[in-house]
Amino acid sequence: MDFFKAQDTARAGTLRLILLFTLAVVSLVVVTNLLVMLFVGMLDSSQHTLPHRQPFEFRWDVFLGIGALVLLVIAGGSLYKMAALSRGGARVAASLGGRLIPQNSDDPSHRRLLNVVEEMAIAAGTAVPPVYLLERETGLNAFAAGATPANAGLGLTRGALDELDREQLQGVIAHEFSHILNGDMRLNIRLAGVLHGILLIGLIGYHLAHSRSYSSRGSRDSGGLALFG
Repeated sequence: MDFFKAQDTARAGTLRLILLFTLAVVSLVVVTNLLVMLFVGMLDSSQHTLPHRQPFEFRWDVFLGIGALVLLVIAGGSLYKMAALSRGGARVAASLGGRLIPQNSDDPSHRRLLNVVEEMAIAAGTAVPPVYLLERETGLNAFAAGATPANAGLGLTRGALDELDREQLQGVIAHEFSHILNGDMRLNIRLAGVLHGILLIGLIGYHLAHSRSYSSRGSRDSGGLALFG
């Protein structure tokens, strides 16, 4: 395996991922603008009976205003999520259902894992991060979380702890320490924050659509009752 070639490939993949996230935000702003303008235009035209009334009229001031509002919502949701994820890897691991492995644990598998983590921390020249075990996860997986090496935390699934031998466990933990040292965690936090901001727009649209549907249904029900009153 060519290490430097693999490193260049990983960096190219990261750049593609950032580009896709940027395109997603731009596309979301444009599509949301057009949908809102179309909805407002159709709503406005439905309240007029003039035959020459146009159902849709593109206005740059409205387009830019809606775009600014969408970007504000995405930015607000992203910053909130980034702040929540930057509180430390321990909180992230605990939020995923991880259970802290105490340093004085007498479980042999726990001792093996903690020893491997201590070895890798000494080799990397960093503090020993807290280690969390995801008891219900049977797959082979691990992760590092946190904004900086000082508040990083490691998580390991029960499947990885049970299925991997010591040498394999060293490889997995070393890989997670590379994320800590290379700043990958900060990038992941930012991407997760942007994704949260994007999803926030969808959630707002979902609730608005359902509230409008409910109010329309309620109006019809009220009208039907009035006919029989």
